[in-house]
Amino acid sequence: MSILKNKKGFMMLELVIAMSIILIAVTLILQSMVVNRSIANKLEKDKKFHKSVDTIEKIIVYNTSIDELEKILNKEIYITFDDLEKYHGEKIGSIISDKGDIKISFTEDNGFVKAKIIGIGEYEKNKEYTFVKGIYEK
Repeated sequence: MSILKNKKGFMMLELVIAMSIILIAVTLILQSMVVNRSIANKLEKDKKFHKSVDTIEKIIVYNTSIDELEKILNKEIYITFDDLEKYHGEKIGSIISDKGDIKISFTEDNGFVKAKIIGIGEYEKNKEYTFVKGIYEK
């Protein structure tokens, strides 16, 4: 505090400065809380998307036959996160939707089925996830 306590002007100035410092501190705390929440939400969305990509890859590689893949070759299919959460080992055809959160396109490349997974809407990603499954002679 000021040495000149008998002067009202200095006391008011000290009060204004103290209130300004408190206001700045509260603003910084609230801003950091909002930024942390925003980052946490973004990380949660990314985690959900990557988990879904892993699940889709397992479905296609392990639970989908070559015949079923040949039926959807050169097409785009859509899958929702809700359908993926309800998935219990069926073929990929059981979770295909007209609209969804994830788009998968299938193409044939030198005897392999190439699956390209792309997020849609709020899950839209610049990076595309691509993996292959071999088509073997019957």
